[in-house]
Amino acid sequence: MLTMDDAVRFEDLNFIPLVDHVHPMTPSIQQQTLAIPGRSGLWNFGTEIGERHFSIPLAIPGERIIQQHDLNRLVAFFLDKRGQPREVKIVFDYEPDKFYKVTLAQQINPSRLVGVTTFDLPLAAYDPHKYLNVESDEITWGSTDVKFNSLSITYGHEAVGLVQVTSARTINYQVLGSFIKPTITISGTGSNVTLSANGKSITLPNFNSDTWIIDGSDFSVKRNGVETILDGIDFLEFVSGDNSLQITGSNLNFSLSIKYRDKFL
Repeated sequence: MLTMDDAVRFEDLNFIPLVDHVHPMTPSIQQQTLAIPGRSGLWNFGTEIGERHFSIPLAIPGERIIQQHDLNRLVAFFLDKRGQPREVKIVFDYEPDKFYKVTLAQQINPSRLVGVTTFDLPLAAYDPHKYLNVESDEITWGSTDVKFNSLSITYGHEAVGLVQVTSARTINYQVLGSFIKPTITISGTGSNVTLSANGKSITLPNFNSDTWIIDGSDFSVKRNGVETILDGIDFLEFVSGDNSLQITGSNLNFSLSIKYRDKFL
């Protein structure tokens, strides 16, 4: 049914996963609405995307004392060294190119029958997205991690990879999932360098043999490993489909790498 942390299956822990599990196609969705006296219907302020809950029915046969030992081992797998629920990566067999990050959501209540114990394992992805199992720059021919039989990565799709920039140019990046904020790494020399995409832009001060890491996921900027602040920075966003990145400036001689992991709702 699924693999946990890239290596562990329920069968490895002596559990039998049952077919009738809960894997919702979308996370919880809440409409933010307000009733206004004298106005028909509701005023819609937009949508809030919540968490995604899973329920995995499991069975374990055998002697009661052995069952209890395996139950304890399963609970320990989902806890960290401090005894708190930890984040576990899960990949469903029928969607092998994507993963969720889940934690144990509620208590486990087994039904101890004669010869077998059954229960539902409650899991929650508080980050409701599912992620591609490779980052954007890892999609290359010959990769053993990319599943080209999936609907996400199609035949002929390949990453941009490391780019050497010596003049103004435009580079196209394709996003397979929903919108993301990429991580940009620049190493080299440039003056008045500006990166622009989808109405947002980043301008760097003049640099010489420096390395910049601009991480849109946590809104951080580092120059030669030291965090720095750029006035008026507008972190770039890539949307689903093709994204044109414009690079302008002078005295350009640097390498450019843009990384992101496609995510899907």
